[in-house]
Amino acid sequence: MKKIYDVIIIGGGSAGLFCGAHLNTLETLVLEKMERVGKKLLISGGGQCNYTHTGDLKFFQEKYGNQGKFISHVLKGFSNQELIEYFKVNGVESFVREDGKIFPKSLNSATVVELLKRKNREIRCDEEVIKISHDGQFHIETGSSRFECRHLVIATGGNSYPPLGSSGEGYKFAEMLGHTITPISPALTPIWVKHSPFKSLMGIGLKSVEISIYKNAKILKRHVGDLGFTHFGLSGPAIIDASRYMTSGEKIEVNFIYSHFKNSEVLENFFISEFEKNSKKQIHNFLKILEIPERFLDVILKISEVSSEKKLCEISKTERKKLIITLTQYEIEIEKLGEFSIAMATTGGVNCIEVSPKTLQSKIVENLYFIGEVLDVDGDTGGYNIQFAFSSGYKCAENIMKKERIQGEKNETER
Repeated sequence: MKKIYDVIIIGGGSAGLFCGAHLNTLETLVLEKMERVGKKLLISGGGQCNYTHTGDLKFFQEKYGNQGKFISHVLKGFSNQELIEYFKVNGVESFVREDGKIFPKSLNSATVVELLKRKNREIRCDEEVIKISHDGQFHIETGSSRFECRHLVIATGGNSYPPLGSSGEGYKFAEMLGHTITPISPALTPIWVKHSPFKSLMGIGLKSVEISIYKNAKILKRHVGDLGFTHFGLSGPAIIDASRYMTSGEKIEVNFIYSHFKNSEVLENFFISEFEKNSKKQIHNFLKILEIPERFLDVILKISEVSSEKKLCEISKTERKKLIITLTQYEIEIEKLGEFSIAMATTGGVNCIEVSPKTLQSKIVENLYFIGEVLDVDGDTGGYNIQFAFSSGYKCAENIMKKERIQGEKNETER
């Protein structure tokens, strides 16, 4: 007689492995198309596994774009503190870095992956799913095998980093089963800049800059974070986290000194006051109070067409205005965003309206579940995406276990 699994999970990444780890009292199978599980998790946090972040759940909700309400239900069911405790109980101690990111003390992603592998009942690698059908039970075909189950969990990830296994198959499976997919695009990417004057600054970073994103001349989003210069444009958390709202060909505005001056008016008032007190001081030396790298300062003065040797008393009102705008409202045109090959996440995916946030079960097909990045959910950098993967995996497993318990009690009553 052919074996019918209680649960089959398609995808052996963060969400799939964590879900399976909480279903090990059921006949559960994880199918992974790659030669090993957890490949994307292994490179997270530069291989050190930044798996979550400090902060209360209200703070977390702000880190997931427009999906705060959906996220709220999922995270309340399994929070960052519960995740830290789970790892601690299972022998993986964690620590909080000064920026709030949380890592295992080993600083080795393999510590987490190996734990989750041990917690799963059965894993089969090199099993790429090519077809799914449903007739009350789910029928799954791979290139070499056929499987059946009563509960099916799709945890295939998004479309970012395809060589690590996330190449969008889950969207195809969802559509096979009647679901709709919101348009996908790369998320958490650096940007290429048209006519960038900052190419010589590759490797230099700035702390706490503000990025303003406009749509049709109206402010859409503002984002504060660290900024990094690359040979092709801009990167760093400020850009990467805000990239989900950006579009090629549009412009963004940057306040490079947001940590010191929140807007151009504040800076201008400061300059007027200080120019009088320090009239004999060279502008280059004076601007060192902004605590920005000298090479960056040289580029700013060049853009502003202000000689670094000029004394404050020699700078015209026009030059001062241009310098202030360059520092606090510098306009940058986006040539393009990074593609899926370098994107950390995917925006878009299985429409969350069609999935219960309390159970992660499909509202269209009974006993079908979607967890992790295959859903239209993407978070900021800093462990938020992995936290969602783990939380959604837990909530899904919890619901399946509850349904199985209720069914078992019903069967006992009917005997």
